[in-house]
Amino acid sequence: MLFFLIVGCDKNDTTNFPINALEGQWILDRVVCFCYFGEIGNENFSDQQLWFYENQLYPIGSNNDIPNIAPLGKAYDYRVIESEMSLENSSEKYRINLVGNSLTLTYVDNEMIADDEITFYFKKGMADPSCINFSQILGNAICTKEYAPVCGCNGITYGNKCGAESAGVSHWENGVCEK
Repeated sequence: MLFFLIVGCDKNDTTNFPINALEGQWILDRVVCFCYFGEIGNENFSDQQLWFYENQLYPIGSNNDIPNIAPLGKAYDYRVIESEMSLENSSEKYRINLVGNSLTLTYVDNEMIADDEITFYFKKGMADPSCINFSQILGNAICTKEYAPVCGCNGITYGNKCGAESAGVSHWENGVCEK
């Protein structure tokens, strides 16, 4: 008797994880780590967002100096297996926990490094996916530094319209976003 076992994999293989529930905008609410962000209690992480759209992850924000799970301005293929998320071409992995409108990503740390533990807490955003033109995100755009703030439809204040355009923002209003 001869048996064949055929196993197939998909880039988004999941086991008991509601991958479709990730779709859309996630706004960084807080970060817990052995890091320094300035004056304690004055951190504003809301300009850092994750967008899950058509099986890709887009970290979007106005400041690459604030931690995010990956550099801004790029699209990443990702996969979730069990409760662990990994990004394509990256050795970094995150334990993922999704409860209602709260998403928690905890870096799966290297036990040999004492201070690499970091957890990101996101809340579900309300912006429509049409707010971002994902094909227009330019991580290496060259923008002038004049300060003429615009409020993107995603709720992020950009230094000027070039910054918004390079983040793929489809429309904005002049001025700073109200928090």
